[in-house]
Amino acid sequence: MDRKWIGTIAAACALLTLLFIAHGFPYDALGVRTVAALEQSTGGHLEYANFRSVFTWAGPVLQWQDVTYRDADGNQLEFERARIRAGWSFAWLAGTPVLHVELTGPGGRIAG
Repeated sequence: MDRKWIGTIAAACALLTLLFIAHGFPYDALGVRTVAALEQSTGGHLEYANFRSVFTWAGPVLQWQDVTYRDADGNQLEFERARIRAGWSFAWLAGTPVLHVELTGPGGRIAG
């Protein structure tokens, strides 16, 4: 097979993968599952006004706006924005996923 065709096929595969990530991936379902997993693991309740996927230089991001988290004791945390994305780490190659979380609220920003 000609090198030109191999390059063309590789570029087409990369383009189709990016198209799927941008338009075909079920980000809404992933957002619902993420909230459900957080609530189940902490025993708290999360409310938010808006959810959407955002694309940044680091890749796709799940973003919630106007977030209120209440724990089982009734303590409450409020954030203007909460973002979660895959963390850039070699831990993924070992089968240990890493997430990057960013919380922005009245008191400032927490990221890590």
